[in-house]
Amino acid sequence: MNSGKLRTMKCCSGVRVPQGVVYLLLAGFCLSALADAKKNPYESIAERNPFALKPPPPPATNEVVAAPAPPPPTSTVELTGIVSILGKSKRALLEVIPGPGKQMAKPILAEGEKFESVEVVAINIDKNEVTVKNGTLVTNLTFKVVKSTLSQVRAKSQPVDTKADKS
Repeated sequence: MNSGKLRTMKCCSGVRVPQGVVYLLLAGFCLSALADAKKNPYESIAERNPFALKPPPPPATNEVVAAPAPPPPTSTVELTGIVSILGKSKRALLEVIPGPGKQMAKPILAEGEKFESVEVVAINIDKNEVTVKNGTLVTNLTFKVVKSTLSQVRAKSQPVDTKADKS
């Protein structure tokens, strides 16, 4: 091949045109054809957003987000008794220790009544249970069960001999 000569092509009219110019013209026509392609006729509707559609939410991540722990109760509450007067009025006898350095209180509260941050939600006499809302924490209170050891039971059940002490 000739290194100094350009390759030429013969056009339909018989004119010789360099091959590189033909390729440039062909690429230009292709680009102009793409630029003249009609825009989507419905694009304007999507841009106006007549239905007030929101964009899709971002994809969920695999990270587990732990819920914040509820704050500790502001007071220590213990159930000491439940009173029902003629079956009409139910009251809960509570021991409330408001916090460190504060005096213990022993309120008697009915359902719906409140003492400081402690509110009695429900009283169930059949189950010996009181539902209490302490700050934001709702809990059920029952009576404390005192566990006695076998030796304590034997000591209490043996009769005391008073005659032996007098002699």
